[in-house]
Amino acid sequence: MARLRASAKWIGLALTVATLVLLVGSMWFNLTHWRSGAIVRIDAGVVRLTTTLVDDPLSRLSPERVPPEWQWSRRDGPLRVRWLPHTSIWAAGATSWRVFILPLWIPTLVLGSLTGWSFWRWRRPKPGECPRCRYDLGGLSGPCPECGHGATPPRPEPIG
Repeated sequence: MARLRASAKWIGLALTVATLVLLVGSMWFNLTHWRSGAIVRIDAGVVRLTTTLVDDPLSRLSPERVPPEWQWSRRDGPLRVRWLPHTSIWAAGATSWRVFILPLWIPTLVLGSLTGWSFWRWRRPKPGECPRCRYDLGGLSGPCPECGHGATPPRPEPIG
């Protein structure tokens, strides 16, 4: 179980750094993923998922006009940052789209706080342990016999 917690902690750190890189990088670059019926675009600090509801406009394109699956480009125009998630449905002619927008600061904040909490919990000494070397000081008084650091007070006994 301890190995699983340690792995989750480091995976959480890697995911936090990846979302932070996407968040900061999307201020200068666009990343677009095209699939039949869905487009995922990372731009201006948000992930924008667009799906077709009625007709798939990409299926009407000839194979040479379909864009590559992953495409990145340099951002141009003003930077409009969205702070809150948003869902909308809109139509143009015979095609209807559903758009879901998720600002990247939300997953970055959630992953970062969970990862920070797990690292903080891992570094915090348990009651009755030496804060420097984590030697068990149960039943001892005075400084730690291992490193000489002052003892932490033992956990108070519950009343009742």
